[in-house]
Amino acid sequence: MNPSHPIDSVYFPHLTFQEWFAAHYLVNCLYQSNKTKKHKKVRFILINEQLTPKYSVMIPFMAGILYSNIENGKDPSGSGLLYFWKLLHLSPPQLIPIYQMMFFLRCLDTCKADTESPFLSSQLRDCHKVLIHSFKLWLVAWINFDKNQFYDYEFYIFEKVYNKNFTDMMEMYSLTLQYVLVHPDIHSCVIDQLTQLKRKQLRYSPPDLFPCLYIFRKTSNIAVQYFELLLRRDEHYYCDNILKKSTKDQLDDAIKILINALSEKDIHESAARLLFYNESKLNEKQAKYIFPILRFNCGKHEDLCRKLLASIAVKLGGEYLEDVFNICLNIRTTFNFGYEFKILLIKMHEGERSEDVFQHLINGLDDPITDFRGLCARVLAEISMKLKEEHLNIALRCLSRRNLSMKLNEEKLQYSFQCLIDGLKDKNRSTREECAKMLVELSMKWNQ
Repeated sequence: MNPSHPIDSVYFPHLTFQEWFAAHYLVNCLYQSNKTKKHKKVRFILINEQLTPKYSVMIPFMAGILYSNIENGKDPSGSGLLYFWKLLHLSPPQLIPIYQMMFFLRCLDTCKADTESPFLSSQLRDCHKVLIHSFKLWLVAWINFDKNQFYDYEFYIFEKVYNKNFTDMMEMYSLTLQYVLVHPDIHSCVIDQLTQLKRKQLRYSPPDLFPCLYIFRKTSNIAVQYFELLLRRDEHYYCDNILKKSTKDQLDDAIKILINALSEKDIHESAARLLFYNESKLNEKQAKYIFPILRFNCGKHEDLCRKLLASIAVKLGGEYLEDVFNICLNIRTTFNFGYEFKILLIKMHEGERSEDVFQHLINGLDDPITDFRGLCARVLAEISMKLKEEHLNIALRCLSRRNLSMKLNEEKLQYSFQCLIDGLKDKNRSTREECAKMLVELSMKWNQ
């Protein structure tokens, strides 16, 4: 036995391998004289059996092989491929031509949807252009289905005859295409349709608004244009879904749209919301670019902009943290203090200005704004394990004073009042200051 030849049987892992080799055989038959039985059989298959399951996979492979013969110089005139297309077009017309149309496009796709290569004859280029143009018409009809009375009757008949949804049919057949979907003419057609949809005030849910998005999900420009369309219609849920499923290039383009939208009065709040919930996807360059835009919007009482600004400051650190900290202190009368500002304060305390931040937090416990007092108390509790002993004692006394001033009864007030007077003579300056503050608060309670 020869060890170089395995004894295990050889099999094809996928059915289409067998059909691909069968396609080679049919191509060879096609090049034979038109008087031979083999040639006549292939001719009959291409005209009459192109849509049967047995041949519908095999025939597109034939188109790819014939195209390759032109590329590699085996058939420089392209006579085989041109003859192939002529035979396909001799097929009887279909009642609903979508099956035949999509079949032709699959054949065109194996020819790389080539409409421009100089090695193709002008007849072949024209043939391919006609197919691309036909697909454009189908796409326009698909996008405008239910939006234009011109198409209503045709698609009503389609769904009645086939009992199938037109969109499902288009998706099923289009997903097998690669080169056709990225052809410049198809791309420009879809972009043009999106541009028209932006101008129209149509009340449709996003899936119905642009039904062919699914087959163009990997086409960056189209997906991003659709994202902008949804943004301008306040479709946050669908915009967020697109951001989550986007490729890196699509995500970068979508974020650029959101950043530019921050300067537009009608949609800047929607853009800020989407950026806020997807802030982790911003790179450093984008974060730095967006910072001054958000900083400007902070003066317009935009809570979302402020929260996003705080999140970005935490991301960038350094001077950005300090800048946002000062902004928020200046506008705290209108600021909705939340988790983002809490994290910002904690991060700042970990930096070079820990002393200043600590003093701001202590002073904040006496702030007239309830939310700000609560925020300072929460941050002090969060950083308590990292405080110096001296700072920890001050923080505990301040927090205790804050609680005691609300809870002491008259008997305890008198006793505490005397203790605080004694504390004014303490050697520690901070202790004297805290006792003085507590005396003021207890005096007010005493007067009540």
